[in-house]
Amino acid sequence: MLKVRFHFLICPAICLLLVVGCTVGPDYHGVEPAESALVWRGDTTLDDSAGSVVMPETRWWERFEDPELNRLVEEALAGNFDLAQAASRVQAAYGQRGIANADRLPQLSAGGAYNAIGLGKRAPHFVPTNSSEDFQILGAGAIATWEVDLWGRVKRLVEAADANTEAARDALSNCWA
Repeated sequence: MLKVRFHFLICPAICLLLVVGCTVGPDYHGVEPAESALVWRGDTTLDDSAGSVVMPETRWWERFEDPELNRLVEEALAGNFDLAQAASRVQAAYGQRGIANADRLPQLSAGGAYNAIGLGKRAPHFVPTNSSEDFQILGAGAIATWEVDLWGRVKRLVEAADANTEAARDALSNCWA
């Protein structure tokens, strides 16, 4: 009796431990880029002793206050296909993140069908009838599903999409450099 009760307790405990082991992957922690010895420091402030640094402007050509230069640079940026491709990759990455995040929501699908069949008095393989009725067949169906993310599959897909989005944004910012 005690041996049977022991099996009823130990089997669910082992199954629970096996299910907990099905979690997908460790948490992602971003990697800080390594600082190079040749890092460009940009414009420094008056307080160089404290080591504070001001980042350079991204629209540096506007400092010259030349409308012709501004027009030419804007024209070059508008025709920059690398920049346009990088911007479209950012939009695509945001779209892929939305698709990955949609797996957290319930999925619904529906369908329907309608058939009308008319049988003549001399239809082959049918018993002749004196009725001229048409047959109408209607069909409808709906399916609703929802996957509970017990093991973190959807969470990891969203994290991967976030990382891809971050990489696309970084590639876009590199086009400006």
